[in-house]
Amino acid sequence: MMDQDGLITGPAGRFAKSGANENAWNLYGRPASSSSVSSWKNGDKSSQDLAGSGASADQGSASGGIDGQEDDYMNSVELGIGNNNDRDGEDSDTEDYFVDDEYETDGGSEDEEEGSGQDEDDYLLDVTPGATPQEAYIDIWNEGSDTLSEDDFLELEEDYHTIVKAGSQQQQQQQQQPSLIHSLDPNTKYMAYLPYAGLTNQFYGMLRAIMVAKSLGRTLILPPITASSHDKSRQNQPWSDYFDLDAFMQLTGVELIELKDLRQADKVSEVESLNCHITCGLGSLRPLDFTAKEFLRQWKLDLSMTQLEIETTEFNELVPALRSQESEQMLCITNGYKIMVPQKEEWDLFGRHFYFTPAVDRFFSLALEKLSSRNYLQQRHRFYDSDFQDTNHQQQQQPSRLGDNNEILQQLNDFDQRIDTNDQPHDRTNSALTANARHYNTNTNNNNAVTPNGHSFISIHARRGDFIDYCQQQFPHALPSCLPTTQELASTLNNLLVSDPSLRGLPVYVSTNEDRSEELAEFRAMGWQVLEDSFLGASERLGVFGPMMMDQVFMSQAQTLIGVRTSTFSRVGAYRQEDWYGRRAVLM
Repeated sequence: MMDQDGLITGPAGRFAKSGANENAWNLYGRPASSSSVSSWKNGDKSSQDLAGSGASADQGSASGGIDGQEDDYMNSVELGIGNNNDRDGEDSDTEDYFVDDEYETDGGSEDEEEGSGQDEDDYLLDVTPGATPQEAYIDIWNEGSDTLSEDDFLELEEDYHTIVKAGSQQQQQQQQQPSLIHSLDPNTKYMAYLPYAGLTNQFYGMLRAIMVAKSLGRTLILPPITASSHDKSRQNQPWSDYFDLDAFMQLTGVELIELKDLRQADKVSEVESLNCHITCGLGSLRPLDFTAKEFLRQWKLDLSMTQLEIETTEFNELVPALRSQESEQMLCITNGYKIMVPQKEEWDLFGRHFYFTPAVDRFFSLALEKLSSRNYLQQRHRFYDSDFQDTNHQQQQQPSRLGDNNEILQQLNDFDQRIDTNDQPHDRTNSALTANARHYNTNTNNNNAVTPNGHSFISIHARRGDFIDYCQQQFPHALPSCLPTTQELASTLNNLLVSDPSLRGLPVYVSTNEDRSEELAEFRAMGWQVLEDSFLGASERLGVFGPMMMDQVFMSQAQTLIGVRTSTFSRVGAYRQEDWYGRRAVLM
């Protein structure tokens, strides 16, 4: 860049186009030697190698997958199915009331890569608006020893100003994005709530918040499923990734809108204030839990809280107290899960109408095919390896065996190609909405409701992990009902097979957060198959909460389910068994 005196301005002042001034600065942003300056003056137009050899690239970090399942504990007086006072079990490790004004963001790691071979365009992406062209490209210029030509410099300067202009426009667009309250329909009254604990507790919190919003005649704003303290993944997914919200609203008359449709967290640059009414003591008698705090951080919401005229957890007392806040266009409460409703009412009125999306159904169908193929292959291996005593006969059968095995293996290899839910349009009619599947009968089996492709199976939910210490401390006298051993689960299964011969020979699929190798080996020794995300790939195809949702689909679709009474995860599966398929689950 030349000034009126014919001098080129550098980052530390100005230097002459000629002369051997030791304090002169060249185009690389460092002191210029006489030879370099004179060579530029004499018309040396050799261009610098902009690629360099020590370029750095930002590597974004991402964590995925759920190591454990949700907090869904119960205390000793809450063992009835549908009772909604399940403890989250997080009191011991939650922080105090949320007052942190600094919102953490996911950081990336900056790794040095030798010979990265970045070209000029790669460097231009890293320009920081606000610097001078010389300062912006100082790292580029420091990479080489050759003199940068005047033409190259002018081209870089032009690109720099183009990028700065584009960045300024993007920043203005972010600043112009309307706030949450200004994104609302002025003619509609809304209600919002903070998520709580793990996935299933967030589901129940949503159901109870729906009951309140419906009673108040308000549209409920759904926060996304948010990572709990189990995984620290700092991720979230909208409920519509897994549940057919349009079908739900049509069946129930409830008005819902997801937060993502009002506010995009990744495009919000400034923190926005959010005022919520303290509900069920969350924010006064006890601190907000990890999940609520993580939600506020992810969506850049600065929480303030207001005390209601009464402190209550009872639904029938809470609704009138909230109705007195009629003037608020968006009425927010700090918790939905702890609201006390009549036993199982939230499920009977609303929960059973949350059907899985066609995309989830389709993934389940293909996953079931993959499991069935693996099961068949394993059975053939056991058959050929143990049952043939005649060596000659076994050798005669070997070519056929290899051909069958190769065919099965090819099916498994083709699974990922066929399972992509976006490769072709799918029927929007959810399988759970068919007349047979919606048959409601809690006393007898509905034999007309079968799993996709006729692949019938038995499901076992073995809650372990964080449940081990909890059950041993809270239910030492009733461990079989809280933490059944593998042998106790097997004994219950054997009793079912004796009483119902139609279940014999069906594969057994285990949903569990067990991570001890000896326990997993015991499952397999029973002939059971553990639903492993590394094999099915639900997190890759459906998202970070995909494995847990797929567990729920397997539990609901099974011919019978063996679960744990003290786990809401098991009980939701049992409710779907009863309400969708007229089957009776066994809760230990």
